[in-house]
Amino acid sequence: MIKKTTIILTIIILVLLAGNVYFYLQYSSVREQLDDVSRNNQVNTKIVAFSKLFVEKVLVDENEVSYEDRLKLENAVVDTQDEDIINEWHNFLNSKTEFEAQAGTKKLLSLFVNKIIY
Repeated sequence: MIKKTTIILTIIILVLLAGNVYFYLQYSSVREQLDDVSRNNQVNTKIVAFSKLFVEKVLVDENEVSYEDRLKLENAVVDTQDEDIINEWHNFLNSKTEFEAQAGTKKLLSLFVNKIIY
């Protein structure tokens, strides 16, 4: 009788242990996905913040962009930590003609949309 009880308890313990391992693996997978979503959300937030600032200070405001606003824009673009956006921003800043600036604006706006991570 003791042997049968010991075998049953051993089986129950093994099943519970297997369940714990299974649920830990599931938890790890979900946690990794959550971390990815969180990182993507932070990137998206920074890109949206820069694009909002760009639209407000460069496109909507008809006055020349002030030094303070240029500094805010530069800090916002660096904060995105996205090389494509940073390079395109510098290309925009180096525009010599209005046509180049318009083309740079289109490229930047396109990049904003394309860089948002789902």
